[in-house]
Amino acid sequence: GTGTDQIGIAAQLGTEICHHDANKHCKLGELIGLALRGALQQALNLQSGMTADSRRSSLLQLQRFGESHDRFIQAITQLLPEPLQQLFQDNFLAINHDPVTVGAVQACVHLQDQINWGVLPATCAKESLLGQASLIARAVSGKSQTQADFLQHCERLDAACADVNLLPLIHQAFALGFTQKWQGRFED
Repeated sequence: GTGTDQIGIAAQLGTEICHHDANKHCKLGELIGLALRGALQQALNLQSGMTADSRRSSLLQLQRFGESHDRFIQAITQLLPEPLQQLFQDNFLAINHDPVTVGAVQACVHLQDQINWGVLPATCAKESLLGQASLIARAVSGKSQTQADFLQHCERLDAACADVNLLPLIHQAFALGFTQKWQGRFED
């Protein structure tokens, strides 16, 4: 809630310390909030194995859009050149859990939500999602190129973005980034 929410506490009378409120704007409220947060995190972990580490996954961010593990890997693999297909599959776990990549995917998902809810007009969807997809590609590549450098390689991203379909766009971004990561490394 807000900082004006209150918590009722029963305490023994006659003690030296007297608190008149326990909202988050005072030390008592802060300490109660920290204890509750820790207890909630522990309960989520014990009940369902949900932790910050377990939620750090690009695939997990896309599951509510109908994405599955096998379909995600297959869709990206099909977009890669032959020498990179098995390499991607073998390294999927590291790519999927890379914090920078997960952050870029989360930002793209949030952007899609804002468009779906009408907060952002549909007229800006293509440009906004294409820009975010280039950041996903950059994150997957692990290269320090600028976003503009990746946008130069975005012909396929542009085609996927024409329908403003999030999953194919993200598949293309992963494939572009992974291709850029290994570009020139398999050539003699």
